[in-house]
Amino acid sequence: MRVGLDFGTTNSSAAVYDGQRLRLIDLDPVNTQPAILRSTLFITREGVPFIGREAINRFTEGNVGREIEYVWRYIGDAELTFAESGTVMQALYVKVDANAQDDCFSR
Repeated sequence: MRVGLDFGTTNSSAAVYDGQRLRLIDLDPVNTQPAILRSTLFITREGVPFIGREAINRFTEGNVGREIEYVWRYIGDAELTFAESGTVMQALYVKVDANAQDDCFSR
């Protein structure tokens, strides 16, 4: 038996080859095409994880109609080295939604 996995930027899929037949594996039963898994992870504030189409659905349902407020958040420092000027420390900031209720990650 051989198993193939494609963890893609947008979609992921897996297949099994038994020596005679190649069969796609249903990874996402909520999706209209279960053999295609959206490369998405959604984690609720309570720590409950969801993947694929269910992750997208739960994130969307929880965020319809709410106000988005973007703020800059400090996330740490990076050490950068340049040939001509040497090494410098750089503060890193990201823009985040201050009203976000949960976290969703898409690869």
